[in-house]
Amino acid sequence: MYLYDPLVEAATGREVETLKVVFADEVKKRLEEENTWTLLDVRKEKEVEESCIQPSKHLFLGDLPKTIDQLDKNQSLTVMCMSGQRATIGASLLAQKGFKEVDVFIGSLGAWQAANH
Repeated sequence: MYLYDPLVEAATGREVETLKVVFADEVKKRLEEENTWTLLDVRKEKEVEESCIQPSKHLFLGDLPKTIDQLDKNQSLTVMCMSGQRATIGASLLAQKGFKEVDVFIGSLGAWQAANH
């Protein structure tokens, strides 16, 4: 599933890139099974202190351009926030910087909590 329709973008003459999205059940499965994958939380520190999914790595979206070198370009990343909006921005930035395996946790923490995970 993709966040927007690439055919619409292509029709405008723009270069088309898409971000893959994943849902709460897939994130839960990855947390239980995968060790070559990182859940990247791009929310503010205060938000993370209030509630977070463990294990996850926290890099605030506003600092991501300066802290991006803390991430391995060869590691699979799923980017999350509270709803998925900031995660989409973060994932887009990572993709632009050459990260190949990046997706967005759509719904992010809100979806996680709604699924009672």
